[in-house]
Amino acid sequence: MNIQDIQPSHFEMVIKLIEIIIWPITLFVIILLFKRNFQSAFQRLGSIKADATGIAITFEKQLEATKQLFDKIKPRAVSKSSTSIKPSENQTGTAYNQVLTMRKDLVNFLKRKSEVAGFERNISLPTQMCTKLVANNIIETDQAQMIEALLNLTAKATTNTSQAQADSIQQLFNKIEL
Repeated sequence: MNIQDIQPSHFEMVIKLIEIIIWPITLFVIILLFKRNFQSAFQRLGSIKADATGIAITFEKQLEATKQLFDKIKPRAVSKSSTSIKPSENQTGTAYNQVLTMRKDLVNFLKRKSEVAGFERNISLPTQMCTKLVANNIIETDQAQMIEALLNLTAKATTNTSQAQADSIQQLFNKIEL
């Protein structure tokens, strides 16, 4: 047996090299060509959780679930006009800061209601305050469910929260009627 028969020729080695690197290069070119589309898509996603069970787009799913809950509790009024609700013009800061401000407003609402009702100050969790306020007929069950859902949603917000998501949360916040 000849050594030249065992070793691949240069041409065969180049072909094998091309076979190995063609897909990474193709993927890289696609990402470069559609860079802006990928950026906007990832900004809309909110947060992505990747683990052994797979990839989950947690915040967007939570937002949609919260919207569905709000629609069940307080259905939208049907109107003949096709105008949509515009976000308030006086919003300041990033979308994430706007979400945090809404969360803070919800917690402050619960604290004020708890203080007026004379509850002890050692209740620190907003969900506990909500439960106690409902049990004492200070707030309605529907309102408490919406507050708790919005508190859970805003707790999952990240610095990647988009303005569209913040606007959606603002619309849900306005439905609560604090």
